[in-house]
Amino acid sequence: MKLIFIILFHLPLFVYGQYDLEGVIQDSVTAKAVPFATVFINGTTKGSTTDDNGFFAIKNISLPAQLITSHVSYSTKMTNVNNTNLEDLIITLEPRNIKLPEAVVKDKNLRQKNIDEFKRQFLGTNRVGKKAVLENDDVLIFSRSFNDKEIVISDSIKQEILLADRKGIIRWREDSMRISIKVNDIKSWTEDSTKITITEPVFIVEAREPLIIDLPHLGYKLQVDLVNFSVQNIEGSPGCFFKGYYYYQPYQNLRKSKIRKYKKNRQAVYYNSTLHFLRSLYENQLEQNGYQILETVSKEKIDIKDHLTPIENNSRKVIDLENKNLSVYYNRKMNGKPVDINKQKTYAVTPSRILFLSDTCSIRADGTTPDNNILFGGKIGGKRVGSMLPSDYNIDAAIK
Repeated sequence: MKLIFIILFHLPLFVYGQYDLEGVIQDSVTAKAVPFATVFINGTTKGSTTDDNGFFAIKNISLPAQLITSHVSYSTKMTNVNNTNLEDLIITLEPRNIKLPEAVVKDKNLRQKNIDEFKRQFLGTNRVGKKAVLENDDVLIFSRSFNDKEIVISDSIKQEILLADRKGIIRWREDSMRISIKVNDIKSWTEDSTKITITEPVFIVEAREPLIIDLPHLGYKLQVDLVNFSVQNIEGSPGCFFKGYYYYQPYQNLRKSKIRKYKKNRQAVYYNSTLHFLRSLYENQLEQNGYQILETVSKEKIDIKDHLTPIENNSRKVIDLENKNLSVYYNRKMNGKPVDINKQKTYAVTPSRILFLSDTCSIRADGTTPDNNILFGGKIGGKRVGSMLPSDYNIDAAIK
């Protein structure tokens, strides 16, 4: 499938019960308290900072949850929390292995080019993503690795290879897709070969400290503890893989005009997003929320009711859609709000792609997937971190 951008986003929680959580953060070597550590529920606005005694408290959380502990001097730690380990919670942190800055390179613009590429892939290139500001790009570390890939070639492709030798590029076709690569990326090829091995670069980004991102369009300050990030080819198209832990801190002390602005902007971003789609799917309300799922080639409608299992522990499962070539069509009004396609006229339709990586994919009531086996491309997949909302976002809740 072409243009599927794989996004390993946060792994949040069930919306199941409300609890208060307290605990202490300690150094694993000295057993001393760790003050000024950030402790938060992954993917949400729920969090706290430890005091001088390493103590923290977070109120009104849903369980089970991923509790993330973050500090610039220690490795980030994830702790699964349920109602059996709420009391006397003690978390120990390992001192962080400080990564040295990159070596100085002759091309003074190389680092800035890498930063720009990271921001495009991570924050997004839509109108909202472009407004996001990465405040500490100096903590980023860039590297590249290379993967070998073997390709079966036809006689027509051989002719293209011979012709491309004169131009410095090679074009090859596979399943009606094309990519361009440099001649020196080819290994072990002769005119008698039926296969070629090419080397594809992988763009890798790490961070020495948590990333701090300002989301002025949505009214959040976002902390991201980056676990991994890479960009590489998937079936001839660039695929972006990333995973991190996310803590959304809403702007405080807002004027009424700002409150109205952020509520409107968040609502606009929410519609036709992963949260909106998956919450609609969980409730079996896709058509009421403007969505249709069709087989991409035949345009045959997929009746999702035939693929949803009953609710289990506040979650549902989608079955028997593994690796199907599916498209998602979002039917909307001119203001972006969904149209109930069973009742109303559609003013515009926005297409996306969806891929279920497993025969059984879990969905939670808050619109998240614990196993990250549901991937999006197109319009929905293009909404990267710069235009994503916390998993505890409530479209009807008032902004304080």
